[in-house]
Amino acid sequence: MPSVSNEKSIKWLSCILEERFGHAFTLRSQACNTLTITLEGTSPRIELPWIGNTFTRADSNLSCAQWSPVAEGWNAALHPVLPAPGTDTLPSPLVQPSAQGYRIHYDILGLTYWMLSRQEEVGRTDLDNHGRFAATSSHAYAHGYLERPIVDEWLHILGQIIQRTWPSLSLARHHFSTKVSHDVDWPSRYAFRTLSGLARAMAGDSSSGATLPQPCAHHGSASAAASGCTPPTRPILLTGSWTFQNATG
Repeated sequence: MPSVSNEKSIKWLSCILEERFGHAFTLRSQACNTLTITLEGTSPRIELPWIGNTFTRADSNLSCAQWSPVAEGWNAALHPVLPAPGTDTLPSPLVQPSAQGYRIHYDILGLTYWMLSRQEEVGRTDLDNHGRFAATSSHAYAHGYLERPIVDEWLHILGQIIQRTWPSLSLARHHFSTKVSHDVDWPSRYAFRTLSGLARAMAGDSSSGATLPQPCAHHGSASAAASGCTPPTRPILLTGSWTFQNATG
């Protein structure tokens, strides 16, 4: 795999492993299209194949096998069967002990490169009107794993193999959280406008029957009600405070 096994790509994949597992593993490309994972100061190693130029292809026509980790004594992260893009068939067993550690007969790191770099999308012409690659054109959609984090699922298997290769090694544990964001084209109806733009906006709202904002500190509060303020009929930003309300007309 010439375009993947260069120094920069190997370093990038090493960073992926360190971020995932919390240790600086060494990746080395060997003869016979083999990649080894080693840990400084120790003798065991894990061997993986490079599958030719499969994971440097910029198309979605790769074959896809399936593998059951549970059938071979490994824990599945989410689903009992794992998609294995890039091959029609997989040997059994897929993971074997070796004299130095373990040998994996599937290119987990090649898959990681192909998925995370979005190599599949490079140079594509089947794009939508905004120049975006459609999910329905993807290998994941064609083979039924579009909603699955298969890189995480395969790295979960690799983590178990690492743990068996170096039993005393403590791997990093990750805690996931949800970060909610908003894509807001117009953060305010009236703020950030020029005077002429502000006048046009208010004139337009007035002619359409919309209620213009009143100088209330907090819409809906007791003090606002006492002062006779009426909440506006559309979302408006006043003095840096958001008011989220549905339009009534």
